[in-house]
Amino acid sequence: MRGGAFARSRRCGSPRAASRRRHGDIAGPRRLGPSIFIYERKGGSHVTESSEKLQYLLDRQEILDCIYRYARALDRHDDALLASVFHEDAIDNHGRWVGGREEFVQWANHEVHSKLDAHMHHITTHTCEIDGAVAHTESYVMFVHRYRDGTTVHVGGGRYIDRFEKRADEWRIALRRLVMDYRYLADGSVFGDSDGYPNGTQDRSDSSYARPLELPTELRTQLEQRGTSSAPSAT
Repeated sequence: MRGGAFARSRRCGSPRAASRRRHGDIAGPRRLGPSIFIYERKGGSHVTESSEKLQYLLDRQEILDCIYRYARALDRHDDALLASVFHEDAIDNHGRWVGGREEFVQWANHEVHSKLDAHMHHITTHTCEIDGAVAHTESYVMFVHRYRDGTTVHVGGGRYIDRFEKRADEWRIALRRLVMDYRYLADGSVFGDSDGYPNGTQDRSDSSYARPLELPTELRTQLEQRGTSSAPSAT
């Protein structure tokens, strides 16, 4: 890290950096984040290392957001959201299945997951290598499929191996392959009783789409009957 962007940005707050600013070598700073500053030298030139580091962080976050969006799109059966993860000419490979973006949306959200009572996809460990407008990523995933027999849960874990490409200033998946590392069956009969918790839905009626999020009327009534204040209505 010595001599890198973070080292430079940290040194910008040092007495030595302050001395340079007092003598007019650098104008600024302009704060762009918790530990990132951009200083302008005389003539308008920038300390480019900080700018490059900031762009790298923005790219990493956009790529990670895209991977998270994929998991949400699967679990809510949101076709438009799932399509937004891939470039138009992208290819997805799940086991023996391989196909393009539109085919994958139909296969994943309708042919496969619509046959399940519920399912969740969890993204965990993530690594990313960016080389210009191309990035290679590995994202660990654990999925849980609850079958409609009411008793069986299929748990599996693997890794999404992706090639991202940045086109028109947007990162999307160009090629995805799923590598499986483990799977097992478990007893899912406990899911028969929701114990008062709201059940997730595989469409836009799910609570996560509510804008703004509010308590149902019956829960607000319970609070009022107990004399407990609740979050005010957004309406």
